[in-house]
Amino acid sequence: MSIAITLGRQRARLLEAIGLRRLAAHAWGEVLLIDPSNLEAACRLGRIALARRREEEALGWFTRATRLAGDDAAAWYGLGLSHAGLGAHADAADAFAHALTQRPDDGDVLHQLGLAQHRAGQGDAFGLTLAKLDRIDASRARLLRDELAEAAGSDAT
Repeated sequence: MSIAITLGRQRARLLEAIGLRRLAAHAWGEVLLIDPSNLEAACRLGRIALARRREEEALGWFTRATRLAGDDAAAWYGLGLSHAGLGAHADAADAFAHALTQRPDDGDVLHQLGLAQHRAGQGDAFGLTLAKLDRIDASRARLLRDELAEAAGSDAT
């Protein structure tokens, strides 16, 4: 790895850590100019875009990341969050399912997968996901049920 990439990554991480997202995004972009296949930079740019509520932009970064490393759970998870933010719940469920192949017992991934499946009308798949979440993290499963019940209550009003 070149010194320019190492220094660029350190600078970008520092800017991100102190909350300067716009400058951090610029720094990560510079890393990608030097190394277009830098998975970390693509994922970090996606996360920054999500934090700035720019789901379309995040979708592009996480799509790139999944093409760079098809087995990277964080890239698939970010792609799922991007799709969910855009209301593409079936696509979100597919992305979270990919993440789950790499992190099969991850409560965060299962939670988001369950939400996406429920919102996409994938009732049978949702039931299986919820049952697995119950086995792995019962408090997380309760949180998911509460979240869905609250959403159903607000939809009814």
